[in-house]
Amino acid sequence: MIKLNSVNKRYSGTLILEDISFNLKNGKSLSIIGPSGCGKTTILYMIAGLIKPSSGTILLNGKEIKEPDSRTAFILQDYGLLPWKTVIENVSLGMKIKKYPKQKINSTAERILTDLGIFTHKDKYPATLSGGEKQRVAIARALSTEPAILLMDEPFSSLDTLTREKLQQAIYDIHEKRSLTLITVTHSIEEAVFLGDTILVMTGGPGKIISTIDNSSRRKKDFRNSKEFYSVCGSIRGMIGSL
Repeated sequence: MIKLNSVNKRYSGTLILEDISFNLKNGKSLSIIGPSGCGKTTILYMIAGLIKPSSGTILLNGKEIKEPDSRTAFILQDYGLLPWKTVIENVSLGMKIKKYPKQKINSTAERILTDLGIFTHKDKYPATLSGGEKQRVAIARALSTEPAILLMDEPFSSLDTLTREKLQQAIYDIHEKRSLTLITVTHSIEEAVFLGDTILVMTGGPGKIISTIDNSSRRKKDFRNSKEFYSVCGSIRGMIGSL
């Protein structure tokens, strides 16, 4: 379980996040949505152990997070791929750092690339790929070390609608198959509702949680086209529109 208790964050004396508290059970998913500058990404960096809160605590399975944890993977908005390495070399990087056996590195990288539909691009370089293909490589690299927690910061913001929805579905399927604990930061209401069992709606100046929405209906078949989906989207749109 990930647990934030009264977390505050200051930069140069300015309060960026105020009294952030929530729990996320293992295997569940959380979406965080709110205006630019409300501290959504800062929450991810703190959970990843990359920065520390100014006050309050962040716990992972009862232990305070004080540094990066090998069980946590992070997908960045700009993909974070190394341009001088091929697709399969990018995907293999984390496994090599952790000194996996060569045979396991190769078999795992090939399996994940196949699952994500980009195995035929394994020897290409990032510059030759489309935005959607680059994001699939970033997802493959994040999943290669079999993390328990996946953090995503605006992962599909630069993609066209069709590509975005295909990758949202891919993440949904991976989350279900692997029972990952998933946290997604997004500006897209529809993305937040499609991916989050729970949705946190934030406001800025400083960043606060103004609503916590139970979105358990998302696991229903064809949820994206359901009345429940549009109802939750409409509710969130009303909250954000009134900020």
